[in-house]
Amino acid sequence: MQEAKVLRGSERATAREICRAKRAKIVTWLNGRSEFFTRIAGFTVTRLQAAGAGTGFCLLMAAALLAEALPLVSIACLGGLGLIVRLSNREKGGDE
Repeated sequence: MQEAKVLRGSERATAREICRAKRAKIVTWLNGRSEFFTRIAGFTVTRLQAAGAGTGFCLLMAAALLAEALPLVSIACLGGLGLIVRLSNREKGGDE
């Protein structure tokens, strides 16, 4: 097991620095290449793009299933899907 290191004075990391470091690791991981989706698509796909596509698919299916029974929820799902498409297009520099 790894022992806890006691930091004193200027060695202490602030909560903000710790959060920045964690965020940087997560963003780096999300921007990494997704092997599975890259093989399926035939071109490079990042984990962030794969997560966006999965979320968009779930929102689209929820909107389709709830369209007749709960129209307001369906509209909210379609709005979320539209937001994902807009953010995806903004990353690519496409039309807004």
